[in-house]
Amino acid sequence: MVFISSVALLLIGLAPGFFTAGVLIVGGIGLGGTFALGLVLLSEYSEDAAAAARLTAMAFFFSYSLAALGPLLSGLILQVWDSWPMVYEFLAAVGLVQLLTVLPLKRGVLIR
Repeated sequence: MVFISSVALLLIGLAPGFFTAGVLIVGGIGLGGTFALGLVLLSEYSEDAAAAARLTAMAFFFSYSLAALGPLLSGLILQVWDSWPMVYEFLAAVGLVQLLTVLPLKRGVLIR
């Protein structure tokens, strides 16, 4: 899902005309699935409900804090380079970094 949404974000900046709508639909499905899978991973890697709550709170704090920087960095890219494709390339790069953080996870490992 993360890979699909990253590719879709990259293609949004390059997609001409009507093709953009299709890319947005695929990207929306990918991003929606990524959010749901992220919540599942938080509970799967916790030993009990209390640990899951702590891990979820920490993950939400960091993810929403970083997400708050998105509009600021996008505006900075637009102001300096005046390029919407570059904004979407930046978002795709963020998605690929997200993918790299998920790949090393293994079943049966608990985060304490």
